[in-house]
Amino acid sequence: YMSGWHIIIIVIVTLVISHFVEVVIRKWLDAGKFRWKRVSYTKYDTFMNFLFTMAFIISSSFFSSYTEPYFYLLLTVYTIITLGFDAILAKRYDNNPKEYKVIIITGSLTIGLFLSLVTVTNHLL
Repeated sequence: YMSGWHIIIIVIVTLVISHFVEVVIRKWLDAGKFRWKRVSYTKYDTFMNFLFTMAFIISSSFFSSYTEPYFYLLLTVYTIITLGFDAILAKRYDNNPKEYKVIIITGSLTIGLFLSLVTVTNHLL
């Protein structure tokens, strides 16, 4: 049984590893330096991301734990929606023409890593 502490540790590990993955992806694509702060492209993108996150939180509250398969499916759908939205905005509004590729590749690898870590940790516990 995984506790909330396990998830917090997994999130921290995923964020640290994803930072290094993004640095490598940016070098590989020659997409510029790492951005610590997310760029706001329009006045509505923060609201839309908040809306997507609230819908995810409300939907995930129907599951009893992080280990249910439907939670993984919901998390994957949420990730696809938010990554797609951010990539579309980056392709349209960002000065860096490769930024949307960085968003898609790094986001996909990060969610894959997170789901793998949750699965392995859940199996070991």
